[in-house]
Amino acid sequence: MAFTSTTLSWDQPFLPQLVGRLLAQAVGKPFDLSGTLMVVPTQQAGRRLRRALASGAREHSTGVLSPMIATPEQLLALATPDGVATPFEGVAAWTVLLQDLDLSDFRDVFPSDPPRRDAAWAASLGQQLSRLQAQLAEHGLDFRRVSDRVGNTDREPERWAALAVLEERWRRLLSARGLADNASSLRSAAATAEPPAGISRIVVASVVDPLPLSLVVLERWAESLPVEIVSHGPVDVVLFDPLGRVSGEAQSSRSLPFREGSALHVTRDSRSASEQAAALAEGYREAPATLAIGAMDADTAQTLKQAFEARGLRAHDPAGVSLGRVGLGLLAVQLLDFVGEPPPASVAQLARHPDFAAFAVGAREWAPHPSLLVGQLDTVLNAHLPGDLAALRTFAEKEKFHGLAALTGWLQALGRRLKSGAVSRSLAEALEEIVAAREFDLAIDEDSDRAEEAGLLLEIFSQFSEVERRFPNLSAPAAALILRRAIESAHRFPKELEKGWDLLGWLELAYEDAPHLVLVGFNEGAVPETIQGDIFLPNSLREFLGMRTNQDRFLRDQLLLEAHLRSRAAAGRVDVLIPRMSDAGDPRQPSRLLFRCSDEELVPRAKQLFAELPPPPRSPARHTAWKLKPVPGTPRHHLSPSSIRTYLACPFRYYLKHQLGMKAVEVGKQELSPDMYGTLCHAALEALGRDPSMREVVDPEKLSAYLTNAYIVLAREQLGVVDSFALQVQLESGLARLQAAARVEAEEREQGWRIVDCERKWALKLPGVEIEGRIDRIDRNDRTGAYRLIDYKTQDAGKPPEQAHWTRYREEDAHVLLEAVFDRGGVPTRWTDLQLPLYLLALRHEFGAFASAGYFVLPKTTQGTRLRLWTELTPEHLAHAEACAVAVGRAIAEGRFWPPAKLKYEDDADYLFPDGIESNVDAEAMLALRKPTGGAA
Repeated sequence: MAFTSTTLSWDQPFLPQLVGRLLAQAVGKPFDLSGTLMVVPTQQAGRRLRRALASGAREHSTGVLSPMIATPEQLLALATPDGVATPFEGVAAWTVLLQDLDLSDFRDVFPSDPPRRDAAWAASLGQQLSRLQAQLAEHGLDFRRVSDRVGNTDREPERWAALAVLEERWRRLLSARGLADNASSLRSAAATAEPPAGISRIVVASVVDPLPLSLVVLERWAESLPVEIVSHGPVDVVLFDPLGRVSGEAQSSRSLPFREGSALHVTRDSRSASEQAAALAEGYREAPATLAIGAMDADTAQTLKQAFEARGLRAHDPAGVSLGRVGLGLLAVQLLDFVGEPPPASVAQLARHPDFAAFAVGAREWAPHPSLLVGQLDTVLNAHLPGDLAALRTFAEKEKFHGLAALTGWLQALGRRLKSGAVSRSLAEALEEIVAAREFDLAIDEDSDRAEEAGLLLEIFSQFSEVERRFPNLSAPAAALILRRAIESAHRFPKELEKGWDLLGWLELAYEDAPHLVLVGFNEGAVPETIQGDIFLPNSLREFLGMRTNQDRFLRDQLLLEAHLRSRAAAGRVDVLIPRMSDAGDPRQPSRLLFRCSDEELVPRAKQLFAELPPPPRSPARHTAWKLKPVPGTPRHHLSPSSIRTYLACPFRYYLKHQLGMKAVEVGKQELSPDMYGTLCHAALEALGRDPSMREVVDPEKLSAYLTNAYIVLAREQLGVVDSFALQVQLESGLARLQAAARVEAEEREQGWRIVDCERKWALKLPGVEIEGRIDRIDRNDRTGAYRLIDYKTQDAGKPPEQAHWTRYREEDAHVLLEAVFDRGGVPTRWTDLQLPLYLLALRHEFGAFASAGYFVLPKTTQGTRLRLWTELTPEHLAHAEACAVAVGRAIAEGRFWPPAKLKYEDDADYLFPDGIESNVDAEAMLALRKPTGGAA
């Protein structure tokens, strides 16, 4: 028998015509298509066909015995014999081969040795070579066949010859384990495969870009079965070859018919394109089947889903979600990290996984609540920056976080189990232990998803256990990397929506018959898909080898777009949305397909697609459905200089931080924060000030040696063994600052100054308020008897004391207390900090007028290390500062935390309230917190 060809007119959508034709050919009722094998372009197309057949049969008041449906890839799977290496086994064989390979014998492939030749390198390259083999196998090629073809050319024949030798060694590895390689098996099977039992005919339905090897299978089956090629195109012009592929010669000169009713829309970015598509969909809430949404790439699909959900519309991506990104699949991937030596931040990620958190507080009782465990983790990670799990466990014990220490020990034991046995078995046991106590109700969507994830994982573990059995010398880290890739490659597919939209990929739209089609993200690189920068198969080599090229994809996509336009020209519409930028802010160009027009249309089309966009419309002020109402918070019985500074900056932020106890936690910190950095330097200087044996030392070298030793000891206590290069650089910088400080200290001591106290606690009772704090150090001059109160500053660009404590007052600063404002030489000034004046006020009875205050500055540039005294601080200034402190205390006692300040810089509140504090907080409720105690403020 031979191939027969049929073209269904693209003046109408393809799917209804195909269904009508199939049902008309079916015999009896119910319609019997069980003897038909349908070859369709994608799995989603197969699902659409199955639903459409059922719907068509219902219109005839009967049912349908569905055909067997397969994609070209599945067609090859049907022809694949037993005993062929799975993709997992192929990668494992490459990894084992590469782990022990003498790279010097293959310099045409490996010009130089990798910087780090480990399991990750071998497994990653093994996956890359496996993907290359798969691409070649689709065209009946392997490394040897490519080598033979390029042997007498300038297309890197030496490299391909070396790859052919490596592939032969790889085949021997498989053969020794009773396995055949996929490429060789497919080539032989394609030419000898028998059609599935019970199949009497084959229909290839609008597969314009089939895998070449799948055509070999069809040609083999056409010897005994009728094979009909059904295409979607013009009935009066031949655009396809006998196998249904696009004819390049016929297609290359055609123009695309953008007629009345179809439109191009250029948008600023992907988000605005998605929002425009969602706005269109709102008009189809009651008839979603009449609108189809096409997402040209995976990122666009995600942005579209978010835009639809924001409008209360239901949408899902039929491509599914990677198993490694959700639920138990994500948990499995996170646990695999512990095969190696993961950073302790991995523990924080794991502790936040809901299933692991339930296990930690339930079965294991490591903490009474997950948030407590996470809080302990954040404390240890931020305070000690542990470099590995052993250090994390040590510091957890030091902080008396015994549950966290036990959790870390469990993970260390898991790592040992994963390394010592079969990775898949150990991982399965760990997952079983974690979810053993959970009860699942399959009627609940979340639990149903977990059950599906568990089934997928068990299937992967079963397959991978065979890999580990066949390759016992595969290292545990390499096995973990391959298994991780297997989990990430699997997909969990969403349940079909009864009423909503599938976000269809470009190739899936051929079977879409909705009269209104919206194509979102129609940019170059997405449609047509373009392969660039392939180090093994550049486009020129693909063309030389007869493989699919960028030009082939262009012609295919041109035909598909023309079919969409023509099938909706009479009764429908196509809207094409073309964003100028991606979600990541990268510039994007319109697809070249949009320029396939007549010469007369080309200039106007280019002007339209590259026209300057109008400025984005000003977003209307957002009005939230409800606003946050404040709670009284915890009364403050004592204030500190830092809390007063916060209040002076913004009363509302003071309320968040000190009344409610809210603070940001930096997760995943790997370097010293400014606070930690300053604390280490302060502690070393404090040790110097408290050591009586160092009081009279004036030699800068001895002072430097003392500070260096103290700093190293303190850093070791705080951080343990430091392996991080970034941390080592920071610590070296701290040493340089202290050595510069030793020089300044020596100079001051030569002038008679001595440290008489460090970290002096003080308390200041003022009318209605008590303030407490610490002074970093107190110096006394042995010659003059004068005192000075010193605060250490390790900022890179520390301000002079006066600039740090006050600034010019502006009348629009509505949050500022009147008592914070004073006249300074004719300049209206307000206090922003009271730290040094409060020091002097607190100790005025002890030191009187013989005291001054200032900063000991230790900047990054050590030449700037010096003392900066506040010489202009007068008794009048102190009186103003005291009145300001009293007013702050009274305002806090009265509950005056509104209005908020408008800061020039972003802080934590800006992340809490991205639309502005006033837009999200009930101002009247904040004002109602006030309880006047009397007095003006």
